Parts: sequence; C-alpha cells; structure tokens
Amino acid sequence: MVAEGITRFGEPMSERGVAFRCAECGEVAATVRLQPREGPVNMGPPLGYQRQPRDGAVLDGFLGTVWHAIERLTYDEMAWFVAQERPDAAWLRAKDWQLAPFYCRHCELNYCRADWHPQVRFDEGFYDCTVGHCPRGHQQTIDD
Repeated sequence: MVAEGITRFGEPMSERGVAFRCAECGEVAATVRLQPREGPVNMGPPLGYQRQPRDGAVLDGFLGTVWHAIERLTYDEMAWFVAQERPDAAWLRAKDWQLAPFYCRHCELNYCRADWHPQVRFDEGFYDCTVGHCPRGHQQTIDD
C-alpha cells in the first residue's frame, strides 16, 4: 500500500533542510540538512554537539544522525538542492547515494528504515554493509 499523495520529492523544513516522507507509511523517512563547516551538529547521545572542519550534510532519522563530508557535491550544489520547492531525492541519490539511502531507485520512492527491511552483511566476521529490501522487494545498499 502506498501512502496517498506521497512522492519522491521532499518538503522544505528550513532554510537548510528537507524532509522526505515514506511512501509506505507516510512517516518521515529522513531529513537532510546542509551543514556549514564549524557549525555545531547535534549527533545525539552519546556524542552530543560536534563541529566538523568541512562543509557537510546531516542525514537524520534513517540511520540515526550521520554527518557526511560533501565530497561528490559542492556546497553551492547542496545549497541549491535544499532551496528547491520540491527537492528531488533521485537527484540527491545520483549525486551521492549515501545522502539518500532511503530512496529506492527502482520504485522511485522513499521509504523509512522500518519499511526497507534492512539486513546487515558481514565479510569474514567484519561489518561489510547493510542492504535493504524495499516494500516492493527491490534490494540496494543502504549503508556501508
């Protein structure tokens, strides 16, 4: 069942952030915020507020709170993205998949962690990655 009216497009939540809703349940699947260097980032317990020496983005809600250095994007590209009236998760995933692991490239929809059905994979006893199956059965890496 797809939540009525839910698309892959995000909802602006502030001047630097976007919320994406889960197509299955309608809850917020993740938020993505632009984070300028040296700005405080609340990483949640036990880490609390931290400052990063580089510009980055914060993915919140899908895998907890994760700060990513903007490597495949420029700060200006990320600022343009969060300023859009309808930010497109497909664009973000194409630029840097780690900023949009919630987006299923096959369904072209967003899903929350609970609806992704994540599975942790190990290689010779060490963490390798987390793959997920969306509600339609598509598999992709959602964390590495």
